[in-house]
Amino acid sequence: MDLYSAIRELHDEKRKLDYAIAALEARQTKVWTPTVHKRRGRKGMSREERIEVSKRMRAYWAARRNGGVPPQSEIANRPDAGASQPVSA
Repeated sequence: MDLYSAIRELHDEKRKLDYAIAALEARQTKVWTPTVHKRRGRKGMSREERIEVSKRMRAYWAARRNGGVPPQSEIANRPDAGASQPVSA
C-alpha cells in the first residue's frame, strides 16, 4: 500500500466520522430542551382570593362614599396629623 492510498483511506474515514459526529450532535440538540423560564410579574390569584379582594374593596369604597374612615394616606397628610404626638426637643 502506498502513501497516497493510505491518505485517501484516512480522508474517507475522516469524512465518515465527521458525518457521524454531525448526526449525533443534531440528535442531541433535538433531545435537549432548554429550562423553562419562570414567569415574571405579578402572581396570579385564585378564584377565592379574587372574591376576598372584591369584598374588601366593596367595603372600602362603601366606607369612602358614606364618609367612613379615610385611607391612611389622607390621615398622614392632614395638618393636625402630628398634633397628638409629643414633640421631642
